[in-house]
Amino acid sequence: MLERLSVIELNRFQKFVDSPYFNADQRLSALSEFFIQKIKSETPEQLQREALFHLIWPQEPFAYARINQLLTELKRLLDRFLAIEYVQQKDFRLDFALLQTANERGWDKLYRQAFRQSEKHLISDFQRPEELAYFQYELARSADYFALSRKDREHTPSLEQALFHLQAFSLLASLKHVCELLNRQHILPSEPQNEKLENLIQQIEERSSRFLQDPYVLLYYELMCMLREEKHAHFEQLCTLLRQNKTAFSFIVRKELNQYARNFCIRKINQGETAYYAELLTLYEEALQDDLLWEESFISAGEFKNIVSLSLRLRRYSWAKSFMESYSDRIRPAQREAVLAYNEAHLMYAEGALQQAIRSLRSQHFEDVYYELGARTLLLKIYFELEEETGFWALVHAFGNFLRRHKQISAYQKEVHLNFIKLIKKLERLRQGQSRMRKAAFHTAYDKLAAELQEARVNHRDWLEGQLEKM
Repeated sequence: MLERLSVIELNRFQKFVDSPYFNADQRLSALSEFFIQKIKSETPEQLQREALFHLIWPQEPFAYARINQLLTELKRLLDRFLAIEYVQQKDFRLDFALLQTANERGWDKLYRQAFRQSEKHLISDFQRPEELAYFQYELARSADYFALSRKDREHTPSLEQALFHLQAFSLLASLKHVCELLNRQHILPSEPQNEKLENLIQQIEERSSRFLQDPYVLLYYELMCMLREEKHAHFEQLCTLLRQNKTAFSFIVRKELNQYARNFCIRKINQGETAYYAELLTLYEEALQDDLLWEESFISAGEFKNIVSLSLRLRRYSWAKSFMESYSDRIRPAQREAVLAYNEAHLMYAEGALQQAIRSLRSQHFEDVYYELGARTLLLKIYFELEEETGFWALVHAFGNFLRRHKQISAYQKEVHLNFIKLIKKLERLRQGQSRMRKAAFHTAYDKLAAELQEARVNHRDWLEGQLEKM
């Protein structure tokens, strides 16, 4: 576990172990310092317990139980350190612990100070609405306990508030979990339709009416309806809520909901509803504007490719070029050159600069398997369009072998790409034989291939159909 800590965390852990408040055993300090030095030297050794024992007790005979006990105690210290580090990063947890302590000790002045401090966190510290509702419940319950313990006989609304916030927490948590279950049913079609889930949805619908004035409840309720019914009206309402109440929703919620909305568009596109291409690009534009796509300040190679591909499909070539120029520094440095070469090649192809696209693709080796698939597919299209038969048939053979031998490619991706190769080969053979075929025979072969294109599970179907129509 120590190897997973950053250098800063390792230094803090050593100070933690060296502190007599947390640890009075100097042998644990020595053992921790030894492990940390090994980790920092980037030459960690898997030392046997006997070697560790003699590091601590050089003059004594090896005793397994003693070194094992010392290692166990060091692990307990690490566990406690991680827990304390987590709590210290959450100021509201520390303030609430102080609030509870002051309440139990009867220190009224400190309690009131801690209560005011805890209330400040309601505005600044919570990104997830269900966590906020639960903290509000805890505060209200604490206020009620404070009033009762001071023999305050006057009515206070704290208990009613506690119950309200507890119900809001339960509803929000239930809504979020139901939304994720519904989402997984779309991602994993084998997920069974759960009767208990339907019953839970009905209960949520009955409970939601009281809380629909809460923007978070309304937002997740619309998300649940969108995922359950797959209707455009719910998608539109969800997007409207996100856009009109942008400042009311936390960053994490906007990021999650934007992703849900994008997934909805992708499902609709896969079902043949091409109007959702524009909707999807709009959602990506909003995500870029609000910094919702970054992973440790970088954009993933996959998302970068998706955005460029989408803008090219919509023929927004200038936008695609501007996007690549504006966000190239957001690609991880190790991937940047290859990612830019790949996407620039697709832009060149879209604008008709086929030879430039070939040079751009050939200049790079793509370590990402899906970039490699995309690069080979684009090259195959270009060779077909340029009628470069030698390059075309060589790539057909190499691409097929690549797909059959590569173990990291999913079964679905293998199927759709192998089908693409099979169908583009048939297109090429039909084109080559067209001049030698009788008109009736050509039309028969044409219709047969057109029907096969309609039924096949294949990517780039529209391109294949477009090339067939040109014949």
